[in-house]
Amino acid sequence: MIHLKSFIKKEYAESDSSFEYKINDIDHPNGWNWKEIDQLANMGFEPSGETRMEYTDKDANKDINYGDMRKEPLKVTVYKNKEGYWLIINDKKHVFKTFIRMMEFIDERGSVQI
Repeated sequence: MIHLKSFIKKEYAESDSSFEYKINDIDHPNGWNWKEIDQLANMGFEPSGETRMEYTDKDANKDINYGDMRKEPLKVTVYKNKEGYWLIINDKKHVFKTFIRMMEFIDERGSVQI
């Protein structure tokens, strides 16, 4: 039996700004679509939990002597909520209304080197 209370909680959760769309919930009209997930996967992103895709620069962990210059590993996280697509690059947050705009931003930056 479905209660009215369960519908109200679901609507409230989606109106909350911290609500994140699940990667596997493809049927949701505002959620992720397969092309977006596939494109991120081809770029090296992997699922991190139910709602986020994450990329970590694996080359940054190699034992290379840079002298005094320390190379911080690149960590990029992507998730989607009602505000748009969130791109977090080493704790710097960027929000985009569309997936295409986020991809343009990444393309403009090219290969991010620290």
